[in-house]
Amino acid sequence: MKSYQLSALQRVSIQDVWPKEAQDFTPWLSGHLPLLSDVLGIELQLVATEHPVGPFRADLLCTAGSEEALVVIENQFYKTDHSHLGQLLTYAAGTKASTLVWIAETFTAEHRAALDWLNTNTPVGVNFFGLELELWRIGDSLPAPKFNVISQPNNWTKLGVSGVQEITPTAQLQLAFWTAFREYVLERTTALKPGQPQPLNWYEFYIGKYGFWIGARVNTKLNSLWVALFMQPPATKAMFQQLEAQKADIEAHFGCAMIWKENPDLNKSNIELHRLNSDLRDQERWPEYFDWLLSQLLKLKQVFVPLLPSLSDEVGTLPTYEENP
Repeated sequence: MKSYQLSALQRVSIQDVWPKEAQDFTPWLSGHLPLLSDVLGIELQLVATEHPVGPFRADLLCTAGSEEALVVIENQFYKTDHSHLGQLLTYAAGTKASTLVWIAETFTAEHRAALDWLNTNTPVGVNFFGLELELWRIGDSLPAPKFNVISQPNNWTKLGVSGVQEITPTAQLQLAFWTAFREYVLERTTALKPGQPQPLNWYEFYIGKYGFWIGARVNTKLNSLWVALFMQPPATKAMFQQLEAQKADIEAHFGCAMIWKENPDLNKSNIELHRLNSDLRDQERWPEYFDWLLSQLLKLKQVFVPLLPSLSDEVGTLPTYEENP
C-alpha cells in the first residue's frame, strides 16, 4: 500500500497573532478585505476605520459593489456579548448601512438567534452577518485565518413576514430569478462566487480587484438580459481607454460586437453584452437564460481578469491581450 506524508491542522490562538483587537486585528482586516469579500460574496472597499457614530466608533465602514451600499463591520475577540450587539445596532441606525457584519471568536446561541431574528424581521435589503474567526496552521506553516458564517440573510424568509416591507410583483420575480440562477451557478462552477440574491434588477460577482465587477442585469420592460464588466473608482477612464484600444481582439473572443460605455460625465464605465427577446415572466425559458448568463459571465472573467493587473492610470499604457488556455 502506498504511504502518504500528511500533517495535521493545528488551531492557533487569535491573541498569538493579534494581541489587541482594536490596535492589531482591525488594522490588519482593513488591509485584507478581499478575504472577507470572498466569504460574503460582495466586494468591499474601505471607507474608514474607527468611523465615528455619535460618541461611539465603528471598527470598519466600507462600501459594497457598484451601488456603493454601506457596510459596517464590528470586530470582537472572545465570546459575543450584549454590548457589541447593541453597538452593531447603534451603528446600523447611525450610518444607515444596509449590511452589518459582526465578527467574533465564538457566538453564543442567543446572539446567533438574535441575528437570525433580525434577518427575518427587518426589511428586505437590510442584511446581518455573523462570522466566527479562527486561525489554523499545518505543521510549521504560517497561520491562516478562516471565517465561518454562522448567520446570514434569507430574503425568502423576509418576504413572508407580515407588515415588514411590501415589494412589487416585479421585484418578487427578480428575487425568484436570481435565487434560481444562484443555485444554477453553484451547481456548475466554482469560478464565480455568487452573493445573496436581492429583489433587484441586478446581480454582481466579485472578481478580486477593487473598482471592477462583472454582473448581470434584467430589464422586464424591454424583455432583455445583459452582462457587463463594470468599472468605477479607483478604476479610471484611462484604464477603460486601454481596454477599448484592444476592442477588436476582445470582441473576437466573444464573437460579437460589445457596447462600450465610457460615460465621460460619470465616474462609472461599462463594457456590455445584451440579449433581447428574453421575457423573465416565461419561467420555462429560465434554464435557457441561465445558460446564456453564466457562459457570458465566465467569458467576461476569462478575458478581462488577466488584463486588470497591467492597467495603468496613465493614458498610453496598454496591456497585452492573451487568450487563456
